[in-house]
Amino acid sequence: MTDRHTERLGTVPVGRLLRELSLPAILGMLVHATYNVVDGIFIGRGVGSDALAGVTVAFPVQMMSFAIVVLVATGGSALFSIYLGARREEDALRCLGNSYLSIVVLCLSFAAVVLLFRDEILRAFGGGPTILSYASTYITIILPFGVFMGFQVLGENFTRAEGNARKAMESITLSSIVNVSLDWLFIFPLGWGVAGAAWATVIAQLVGSAYLANYVFRHSRRLRISLSHLRPDFGVLRRIYAIGFSAFSRQVTFSVQSLFLNNSVVAYGGESALAILGILMRIFMFIVLPVFGILQGMRPIMSYNYGACLYNRARQSLKYGILGATATLTVGFLLVQLLPLTIMGIFTTDPVLIEQGARVLRITTIVLPIISVQIVGAASFQAIGKPGYALVFSVVRQVLLFIPLLLVLPLFLGLDGIWLTYPVSDVLAMVATGIFIKRVWGRLPHTDGAPGEEGL
Repeated sequence: MTDRHTERLGTVPVGRLLRELSLPAILGMLVHATYNVVDGIFIGRGVGSDALAGVTVAFPVQMMSFAIVVLVATGGSALFSIYLGARREEDALRCLGNSYLSIVVLCLSFAAVVLLFRDEILRAFGGGPTILSYASTYITIILPFGVFMGFQVLGENFTRAEGNARKAMESITLSSIVNVSLDWLFIFPLGWGVAGAAWATVIAQLVGSAYLANYVFRHSRRLRISLSHLRPDFGVLRRIYAIGFSAFSRQVTFSVQSLFLNNSVVAYGGESALAILGILMRIFMFIVLPVFGILQGMRPIMSYNYGACLYNRARQSLKYGILGATATLTVGFLLVQLLPLTIMGIFTTDPVLIEQGARVLRITTIVLPIISVQIVGAASFQAIGKPGYALVFSVVRQVLLFIPLLLVLPLFLGLDGIWLTYPVSDVLAMVATGIFIKRVWGRLPHTDGAPGEEGL
C-alpha cells in the first residue's frame, strides 16, 4: 500500500517539504493562538481581571489533561511515521488504533480523579477565595469533555504523519472560528461569564474532532483501521508512551512550574500580578505556537527519513527546523519589545496593569529568539525515537533550571526576580541542548542506508 502524501516524505527536497508541511500547521497554530488571545480579551474585558486570574489558576490543570493527549498523539504519530518509513504498515495501523483507545481511557480517568479533588488542587495552584469560584467553574466544564480535545489533537498529528497537513490546519481553523464566535455569544450577549468561555471551548473541540474523524475513518487511505487494530497491544503501547513521554513531561512540568510560579507571583505581587501572568501566558502562546507548527511539519519528515535510514535528509530537517523557529521567534521578539504597551492594552483597560505588564513583557522575552534551539532539539530527539534524551531536554528548563531560579532570585530581587527567571533559564537551557544536539546527531551514520545505532 503506497500513498503519494507519504512517499513524498522521502523524495521531495527537505526545505521545500518542510515549507509545505509547516505552513498549513503554522497558519493553523496562528489561528489557534489568536483564539487564546481573543479568549483572554473576552474574559478580561467581559468578566474582569479576577476571572482572568481564575482561568490562569485553572490553566495548569487543563494543561495536565492536554499532557495526556500529547503523550499519546506525539508518541503515536512519531512511531506511525517510523513504521511507515520502514514499510511496516500493519504495525502503523495497530499504532493508530491503540492511540485512539488510549485517549478514551486516559482522558476520562484523569477527569474523574481531578474533579474528585477539584478545590484542593486549585488552591494548590494559587486559587484564593476571590478567584477560586471562577477556576472551579471553568475546570468543571472543561475536563469531562477532554476526550474531544484528545480526538482532535490525535487526528491532527496523524494526518500530518500521513503527510497531509492541510486537513489538520482545516480542523484547527474550523474549531477556532467556532470557539471565538461562541466565546463572544456566551460571554457578552448571554452573560454566561467564565462558564461561557468553557462551553465555547468544549463545543469547538467537538466540532474539530468530528471534522477529523470524518476524514480519518472515511476518506484517508493510510489511516483506516479495523476493530482488530483497537485491541490493546502492549508492545506498541510501550513504544508510544516511551516516545511521547518527553512531550508529556514537558506539559506536566509546565503544570509543576505553574504550581511554584502562581504561588510566588501571588506572594510577591498579589492577584494583580497573577492577572498579568495570565496575559503574559497568552502572549507567549501566540508567539511560540507557530514554532510548534514548524515542529509539526518537521517531525514526520525526520521520523520517516530516520526510519528509512535516510540520515542526511533527517539532519537537513533539523537544520531547517532550527532556522525557521529562530526566524519566527525573532519576529515575536521585535513586536513585544517595540509595542509592549499596545499589546497589554488589548487585554485590559486598567492603566496600572498595562504599565506594569509592559515592563514585565520586555523583561521575560529579552532572549526569546534563542529558545528555538531548546524547543527544536527536544522535538528532534523525540522524532527519531530517542526518548531518554527527549525526556531530559523536555524538562531541563522547567524543572532543573526554572524552579530553582524561581526560588532563589526573588529572595534578592523580589517580584523582578520572578520575571528574570525566564531569560536566565532560557540561556542555560539553550546551551545545554545545543551541546547534546551535536552529540546525539553526531553519532548517527553519515551514510544513507546503514541501520541506525538503535534501529527500530
